[in-house]
Amino acid sequence: MHPATPNARIVLISLLLLEGCVTTISDAPRDARAGDAAGQAQPGGRQLFVLDREVHYLSEGEAAWGDARPIPIPAAWDFGPGKTGNAALFPRRVVDARGQQMDVYSSTSPQWLYKQPGTGRMVQIANVIGVGQAETVAGVNNQQVWYRVSTDGGETFTALAPIAQQGNTALNPLPGILIGVNGYWPSVSSLVELSNGQLVVPVSYWPLDGRGLPTITRYPVASFSVSAVLLGTWNATRDDLSWRLSERVFVPETRSTRGANEPAVAELQGQPGRLLMLCRGSNEHAPEQPSRRWLAVSEDYGATWSEPRPFCYDDGTCFYSQSAASDLVRAGNRRLYWLGNTALTNPRGNSPRYPLQAGEVDEASLALIRGSVLTIDDRNPLYDSLDVQLAGFTTYLDPAQGGLLVYLKRVDTTDQALANEGRFPHNWYRLGFR
Repeated sequence: MHPATPNARIVLISLLLLEGCVTTISDAPRDARAGDAAGQAQPGGRQLFVLDREVHYLSEGEAAWGDARPIPIPAAWDFGPGKTGNAALFPRRVVDARGQQMDVYSSTSPQWLYKQPGTGRMVQIANVIGVGQAETVAGVNNQQVWYRVSTDGGETFTALAPIAQQGNTALNPLPGILIGVNGYWPSVSSLVELSNGQLVVPVSYWPLDGRGLPTITRYPVASFSVSAVLLGTWNATRDDLSWRLSERVFVPETRSTRGANEPAVAELQGQPGRLLMLCRGSNEHAPEQPSRRWLAVSEDYGATWSEPRPFCYDDGTCFYSQSAASDLVRAGNRRLYWLGNTALTNPRGNSPRYPLQAGEVDEASLALIRGSVLTIDDRNPLYDSLDVQLAGFTTYLDPAQGGLLVYLKRVDTTDQALANEGRFPHNWYRLGFR
């Protein structure tokens, strides 16, 4: 790497548990990181810690970002180099059932690509949105979920096609979904295969009212949504899936002004068919509401869901959680971990989107084990604005050592030109256990 300069520094953050919430900061050259000096990762360990990281800030200037180390995904990893075939080669535009041109968004990450262990089967999903609309207010109800399948390790894929439930029509592909009226979109959490072989795709959608129009609430929010899962079942030849939409998880506007959004789902260890769902909530335009993460449970492989309740610590305290996506990941030690954002005081809708944290879920009580919570990164007042976002991350799993790799763009809106172009520094954090 090139020598560090005064304007191209990395700040090494001493990552402590949320309990106490103390952060110390020291300047050091960017190539002086040595991970956590307290010891090496232990595959059988339980407590998360940061092994290594690459952190850059918008205020460093774009020239410094080019000096960053590549995201360390070894070739041996399931999503490492050469391990996803031609999954990166997907069409960038398709035509939907209305004849409308649609932009295609997908990737080779575990949030968009499922790789069945020990076979060459892959299922890749895509968020298909009206051309030029992205995930804006204009585009929220013009989103669809499409998919394609590979049976040869990603060398070839079936044609990208919309997910539809048998018996429905092209313009009404799923119960409660009308193309061009209300949108449905994939979450940004990992795709999951259940113990019965079904594939789970977590989704959200804007529910329809009695007139067949998107439900309007008392709050002027960008979207109001419910959460659900798409359940994919392999056919006899295992080269395609049939799909059905689960019952929805609904949080009323009096508890979350934007409903239940961006669910993360996991099957509980030793409890076949029992699933945990954690949803993003919001108190946007209603700051008196406590902003929570919402929990629902399925006892029938995701077909139906319980009434949602707040996700809380194992000591009974219900923590605040910003309106941002999160993830549930079963690591190599077979324990279940939640990754997302919490706050010491009640957030203001989406803000602040820091710190970034991870902690173990108690699979009996379905609570976050408070003593396990690790602050992976936090706002650095020397370099970050108050608007920095440590969210929108991708989680990778190391199949050999069982550790986690968390990747994100350090979004910071202090430079509007960069914000408009989406140019932000890439950060990553490698987590181990001890």
